[in-house]
Amino acid sequence: MRAVRFFESGRIHWMRALGHELGGPDKAKEMITGKGVSLILKSLSVDYKRPVVYPDTLLVAHKPHPGVSAAAPRSAKTHFGVRGAMWSYAQRRIVTESDSVLVWYDYDRLTKCDPGEAARAVIERRMKLSGEGSSRS
Repeated sequence: MRAVRFFESGRIHWMRALGHELGGPDKAKEMITGKGVSLILKSLSVDYKRPVVYPDTLLVAHKPHPGVSAAAPRSAKTHFGVRGAMWSYAQRRIVTESDSVLVWYDYDRLTKCDPGEAARAVIERRMKLSGEGSSRS
């Protein structure tokens, strides 16, 4: 269960960076405090590859993907997938992977929403930068 907490913390850092890219420090703060248009977690799956024991240092990374999954069967303007990986420095390999669906959510209106072309363009650019479409190891 601790892996879920680590992925959640990493996702919050990822959202903060996304907010900075979308509108600077004020937008970054809004993104993580549930104000205006931000993201909400719809679903999360975790695949444990290897056990992790103390002491260890873990690197948690996330990358968006257009993704088709049971939770998000088709591409939409309101949601997208995010893959996560947890790297163990002690083992020098990925020890846990995750896949989640994030939904654009208007916290002022309490409903999912289309974040607009600018936000979708940033996510699409991040998908391309992350090498989406190449094979996963």
